[in-house]
Amino acid sequence: MFIINQDRDRIINVKKSDLPDALLTVPKFYKDVCMGINLYYKNTLLGTFDTVQDAIEEMNSIIICKRRFYCVRGHEPFELWERIKLVMLGGDSDEMAD
Repeated sequence: MFIINQDRDRIINVKKSDLPDALLTVPKFYKDVCMGINLYYKNTLLGTFDTVQDAIEEMNSIIICKRRFYCVRGHEPFELWERIKLVMLGGDSDEMAD
């Protein structure tokens, strides 16, 4: 099977026989604050999740997937540049709120 990572910039060839042992979660900290839970296949980053529960649910979805391709959940298009341009052009900060 193939896994498309969360950033949509990599396709990883995964051996189903390696699962679940090749999936790994690693919490990432900055100054004693957990910033997220990274999910890896072997040593390749698949994505980052807000909670351990989200990362474990994603691991389970990968393990039970019966299709040839799996897309890791949580992809967010990078829209910051559009927001920066809006502010630079004098846009209202309320226009930037989600």
